[in-house]
Amino acid sequence: DTLYVGLFAAGEVRAFDPGGALLGAVGVGAGPAQIALTRDGRTLITANRNDGSASLIDLPAMQERERLALGRSYPHGVALDGEGSVAFISYEGDVNGRGGVVAIDLPSGEIIWASEAGSYTLGIAYVPVD
Repeated sequence: DTLYVGLFAAGEVRAFDPGGALLGAVGVGAGPAQIALTRDGRTLITANRNDGSASLIDLPAMQERERLALGRSYPHGVALDGEGSVAFISYEGDVNGRGGVVAIDLPSGEIIWASEAGSYTLGIAYVPVD
């Protein structure tokens, strides 16, 4: 029963209880945009728009486990696969290149692949196939 909120200007994620009491905060990369939480509730992922990174947050410890340089302009959206082991981060792109998607293996923190999608790519969603 915890609510997590990304604070773009502060560069952090804050945790609140259902009554609105602050439970804690953790610093992440510059300009966290969207966030996603793994199904087991142990890892939160942020797309850090202003520094081209993604943060993997260990929630039980309430600390940034890893910050990954994505090598792409303006990461924005976050979606997880059905198992919660792969994060898909959309990135907006800029005048020098189109936006797209980066896939990250969460256990290892490694980038699996990246692909262009088009101009000004914002949100992303994942639908598992049965």
